[in-house]
Amino acid sequence: MSSEKNIMERTITVRGVGRAVVKPDLINIDITLKAKNKKYEEAMEFSNGQLEKLQNALEGAGFNKDSLKSTDFNVCAEYENSRTLDGGYRREFCGFVCTHGLKLSFELDMDRLAAALCAVSGCLAEPEINVSFTVGDPTAVSEKLLKNAAEDARKKAEILCEASGCRLGRLVSVDYGCSDHRAVSPTGMVFSANCRTAAKMADITPDNIDLTDFASFIWEID
Repeated sequence: MSSEKNIMERTITVRGVGRAVVKPDLINIDITLKAKNKKYEEAMEFSNGQLEKLQNALEGAGFNKDSLKSTDFNVCAEYENSRTLDGGYRREFCGFVCTHGLKLSFELDMDRLAAALCAVSGCLAEPEINVSFTVGDPTAVSEKLLKNAAEDARKKAEILCEASGCRLGRLVSVDYGCSDHRAVSPTGMVFSANCRTAAKMADITPDNIDLTDFASFIWEID
């Protein structure tokens, strides 16, 4: 027991920091369609009509019809409180609200972005749109972060051992809590429905994506 304890005591624990700066290469356009009607069937019919108009408009702008993906679909009953004559409140049914979330993704191309936004604003009265710049292969970015974290930890451990007059031994364990990186550029876009009058998007370059990850490593020291 004492020998095992001594071995365990002769270890070094280092936290590795992995950093990666990547250029965005993918555009995501998140679109929200909302339809409201006191009749469920009519709310659904209007929602489906919005979707068909959107698909046709994007197809006319050069996008495949199946490139528009659903990310969320929700139908709920909406109520509001109104005051009664006796000073109380009454809960009144307002109608069914159908919310359909959609996403259009394509390689970074500002001309295609302009075409997509013009198509959306041309077929929807009040489009709800969010544009973000991200990466097409987030797995590769995560792998790069982990490799950098491992290299950083080993370098730190070797420096500490050299300064302490000992030698870095075998790797005992690695502690890593899975991280969910949001690889999105900090560059924001304010979208106006008037973009349908624009012939082309402004010539902008999305900022790089700066990501960090961590992992802890334990080595034996000799």
